[in-house]
Amino acid sequence: MKHLSSLLRGGLPAALLILLWLAGPAARAQVPAWQMAMTVSQATTAESTIEQTATDASGNVFVTGSFYGTVTFGTRTLSTTPFIIYRDVFIAKWSPVTSQFVWAAQLNDALGSLPMALVVQGSSIYLSTAGTRNSIGHLYSTLLFLVIDF
Repeated sequence: MKHLSSLLRGGLPAALLILLWLAGPAARAQVPAWQMAMTVSQATTAESTIEQTATDASGNVFVTGSFYGTVTFGTRTLSTTPFIIYRDVFIAKWSPVTSQFVWAAQLNDALGSLPMALVVQGSSIYLSTAGTRNSIGHLYSTLLFLVIDF
C-alpha cells in the first residue's frame, strides 16, 4: 500500500494509467459486415457527390447530391447542360430488395445549388437546397425547399 500511495502522489496521469492497466482488456464490438457498396456510373469528365441520405419506412434509401457531366443511376442517365459551370442537384431512390436504383431525377436550377437537407415522411420527400458561389466567386444565398410526392 505504501508503494501505491507514493505512486498516486505522482499525479493523476499515473493513477489513470494504473486503473487502465487493472481494467484489463475491454470487450470489443465486432465490425458489421458490409451488405453492399454501389458506385454511380459516370463519364470520365463527370463528377458526382452524395451529400444527404434518408430512408423510408420500407427501408428504401434516398440519396441526394450534386453532379456535373453525365451520371447514371441504374437505367436512368442524368446530364448537365454543357459548358455551364454550375452543378445540378440529383435525387435517387435505391431499393434494398432489388439492389437497384428505382428512379433518379435532377433539379436544373441554374444557380449551382447544393442539397442541404433530405427528409422522407410517408410518401413525400422534403429536400432543401442552398446556393453556392457564382461564376466570379461572389457568395450568394438562395434557399429552395421542394416537396416531392412519390
